[in-house]
Amino acid sequence: MEKVAGEVTHTFPSNENLKEATSKIKTVNDATEEDAEKAEAPIQKCEGAGPADGDIDDGKWQHRRLQEVAARY
Repeated sequence: MEKVAGEVTHTFPSNENLKEATSKIKTVNDATEEDAEKAEAPIQKCEGAGPADGDIDDGKWQHRRLQEVAARY
């Protein structure tokens, strides 16, 4: 998205409306990327987490683990 915005600005350098629009697109894109990174962090912490040895894999461990991670934030 950022690449397209840059190309539009380069192609139409004298069009102020397009410059403003591409600036807003870049701002939204940056905010979206930051939000995505924040959302990935708890997921990455949960990856590989599974039931402890001897636990029954009934799916409840996933719920407990997600609650533990969510409590930190």
